[in-house]
Amino acid sequence: MSKEHENRWSGTGNIGWEPELRDAGATKVLNLRLATGRRRKDGDEWSESTVWVNVPIFGRRAEGLARVLHKGDMVYVSGPIDTREYSKKDGSKGFSVEVFADKVVLCGGGKGQQQQHAAAAPAASGTFEDEDLPF
Repeated sequence: MSKEHENRWSGTGNIGWEPELRDAGATKVLNLRLATGRRRKDGDEWSESTVWVNVPIFGRRAEGLARVLHKGDMVYVSGPIDTREYSKKDGSKGFSVEVFADKVVLCGGGKGQQQQHAAAAPAASGTFEDEDLPF
């Protein structure tokens, strides 16, 4: 399938758990769990729901982003999207959404974390794409 015809997702969300960097054979993978919100009006009432998106990031970008991304950070992510079916502990079927990020932008931090990250890695915030890795 050509890149022009793949299903893609772009959006912002907050990292829900501390990112996990692991070895995946010859490369590294950084796993993010991104909480994205949805707000809608039903009559006079507003309701909010959270959709969890798995975001695997591979290679050198994963290693670099592992140093600057933390739980609570707001990020913009863009990339091909896929769903995966799995069996839950109770035997029922579950579905997960995965976005294979080819673009990650750090938008801000959680409570008090934005200043901490800025002091620790001022040159590492911003947009990270395959073509212009800062690491």
